[in-house]
Amino acid sequence: MKRQRLNWVIKILVFTFLILVGLFLLFRGTKVLLSSDYFKIKYIRSNQNDILDLSYLKGKNIFSLDLKKEADNILNLYPNYREVKILKILPNYLNIILIPRRPQAIVRLYRDFYVDEDLVFFNNGALVNTEELPVIIGLETKIFGITFKKKYYIKELRLALEIIKKMKESPFLKDYSVKIVDVDNPSYSKAFLLISSITKIKDNKEALLEVRFGEENIDNKVNILSDLLNRIKKDDLYNIKYIDLRFKDPVVKIKDVK
Repeated sequence: MKRQRLNWVIKILVFTFLILVGLFLLFRGTKVLLSSDYFKIKYIRSNQNDILDLSYLKGKNIFSLDLKKEADNILNLYPNYREVKILKILPNYLNIILIPRRPQAIVRLYRDFYVDEDLVFFNNGALVNTEELPVIIGLETKIFGITFKKKYYIKELRLALEIIKKMKESPFLKDYSVKIVDVDNPSYSKAFLLISSITKIKDNKEALLEVRFGEENIDNKVNILSDLLNRIKKDDLYNIKYIDLRFKDPVVKIKDVK
């Protein structure tokens, strides 16, 4: 009986000793990994190398690098990107992929800003063709002091982006590009469509067709608009002053003939 107890005591002591040795080796190994120059970051590759300066990451230990913290830091430095993916490649290499925000429109405030589908404002002029983006107006008294990365849940902004999105998604309106969306008064919201490329214009001015949407049932109104425009001769569009979709039956107002 005493021998059995002695055996158990010896086994416990041996087991404890092995754990302590293991912890010691782990501590020493971790210390080596965190202090060795071999594991300090020397090379950084990014899909945006020409635009971003990420050299501040060089010299940091690859094991101690907090990926989430560094990703958040990069997004704070460069708010025109919506997501950052950082991949560690041992022993001293980082591969960083930045996913840029996709501007849906230009918002005209005290200066121009880009806005994406997440309702986030940012600066991204070097990466996009601004001529192809619609301009949203009428928000000057509703948004003050832009903060990047913040989502602006403002009904007028959401309405403008919905109009732009539904117009883009309609396969029957592919020839009509939205140039301006005015949401100063949501119940009287309107979009101006470029028709210069599809009509014979009598002068050199840019021809725009005004379409009044209001603030409800945008999807249905876009369907009505596409059906209506497909029934109107292209050359007759220049003679239309506006199309009003706010009522049960759409109203087509013809320009006054002088």
